[in-house]
Amino acid sequence: AIRKLKANPMIHRAEPDMPVFPDQVNDPDYSQQWGLNNTGQTGGTNDKDIDAPEAWDSATGDPNIVVAVMDEQKIPRKYLPGILAQIQQESDGDPKLVNTYDSNAAAGDPSKGLLQVIGDTYQTHAKPGFKNLKYQTVPYTNIWSALHYVKKSYGMDKFASWNSGSNSAY
Repeated sequence: AIRKLKANPMIHRAEPDMPVFPDQVNDPDYSQQWGLNNTGQTGGTNDKDIDAPEAWDSATGDPNIVVAVMDEQKIPRKYLPGILAQIQQESDGDPKLVNTYDSNAAAGDPSKGLLQVIGDTYQTHAKPGFKNLKYQTVPYTNIWSALHYVKKSYGMDKFASWNSGSNSAY
């Protein structure tokens, strides 16, 4: 699709629409942008900034992120309440949560992230381009993988059961 757009003389620039993650900051002047992350680099006061890196790390089960994933995967929005409830049940909204006590953890593949996805399942159902396990606890990619897994493995009925308050493991 990008090649077709780039070949069109009416289009000046075309690039893929992809999520950007904080470890991918590619602005060569980022380290000088004290307003985003002030380390005193230009003689300023350490941490007098908008806490951009901290905000990148704290995006939890934001309904907007969940809706974006649902729209991409054509999951009806009527299932949003159940999916948000499942996030709370699985991780209490903590995107960095790692389950260290169940059989998956004992087998060396603990479930992680908002929807507690094990590594093997994450990689099998990850959005193309994001199969690397470093994305497993990123809210957007964790939700994407989990919802893809549930939809493919159980169908829409599982989302319906979550909506009815039956928030059981999947």
